[in-house]
Amino acid sequence: MDDCKAIYTTTCIALMKLTSLLILQHENEMKQVKTKVKERFLTSVKYIVQYIIQMMKSDRDGALPWPFTKRFTFILVDQQDDLSQRENIEAELVPEGEKHFKRPRYRENEEWGITEFVEHSTLHTRQYIRDHTVFVKIVAEP
Repeated sequence: MDDCKAIYTTTCIALMKLTSLLILQHENEMKQVKTKVKERFLTSVKYIVQYIIQMMKSDRDGALPWPFTKRFTFILVDQQDDLSQRENIEAELVPEGEKHFKRPRYRENEEWGITEFVEHSTLHTRQYIRDHTVFVKIVAEP
């Protein structure tokens, strides 16, 4: 594991920071992948994709109802041409626990999310990756 390469993206969405991470899972320990793994090591490794959300402090916080109660659905879109053949993968994230969802007093609250949304190997099945692109639809419900 000599070649270093960060494998993550972060996007700020209104009052939330959404982080998508490719995680290396090995012998029940989870580590953020910051290195390129050699082929011979991949036999004992499982990659997973996770989505983490953090409530961010904002000047609009006074106008919002607290604690935050919206339910999130993450949908990995199967990009099959035939809609009837699509097998999207869904995971739901339901707000539970006051420390994650209360009005932020500091820069951001503790993170929460889906720690094992999909195994990386699953992305290469069906048409989850098409033209080097993956679509994850995120729905926030009242």
